[in-house]
Amino acid sequence: MTVYLRFAAKSSVLRWSMSPPSLVLLSTIFHPQGGGQPSDVGELRVLHGEKTITFVVSSCKLDKETQEVIHEGSFKEEAWQDGTDLAGDEVEMRVDEEKRRLHARLHSVRGRSREREGADAGGRRVI
Repeated sequence: MTVYLRFAAKSSVLRWSMSPPSLVLLSTIFHPQGGGQPSDVGELRVLHGEKTITFVVSSCKLDKETQEVIHEGSFKEEAWQDGTDLAGDEVEMRVDEEKRRLHARLHSVRGRSREREGADAGGRRVI
């Protein structure tokens, strides 16, 4: 069973796309891929009227031009394909806790290993 980190803070959909399926939120708790660490994965639950639309986040990336985090993945509800505008809808964010903790541990181990080998944070050898 996947355990999710749940946060009381809510966000809202800024933009979304079906090709490829992705969401950009006003703010996010998901860490994008970068610095040698994989992105968070999890779920976004979009509260659309009386419906809840679940978006499964398989990866996140940072758009370097806009500095926005793009959540990539797929919509769980196959029936939701009608192009309904989600912009402005409230979102509940759930990060896969087990994977976040694993990525954080591996990232910390790699950093300490580089320090012992005499490399700086960019992986370059320090003399």
